[in-house]
Amino acid sequence: MSLDTFVKGTTVKFTTTFLDSDGNTLTVTGATIRLNYEVDGDEVTQSFPMVDDTGDSWTYEWDTGAADVDKGIVSYHMESAGGSQESAAQGKFKILANDAAP
Repeated sequence: MSLDTFVKGTTVKFTTTFLDSDGNTLTVTGATIRLNYEVDGDEVTQSFPMVDDTGDSWTYEWDTGAADVDKGIVSYHMESAGGSQESAAQGKFKILANDAAP
């Protein structure tokens, strides 16, 4: 499996539209993103509220500077709240060191 990579210190923007099982856009009252990554060799899991950008598109921006590089994978899980059903999106990516960074 090939993973997307991001350079440490950049901002990753997560964006999702929550859909029902038929592919229709769900109207939800809130959304949360949960991130799991390593800091100084210890596993950290944090949850953050997502922002409603357009009424059906939810976003969160995360600074990759806190995560360890080249050691592991950042996992994420976005979940809707409210509405008639819950919906979720998830994935993984890797943080790399910038070769020019001191």
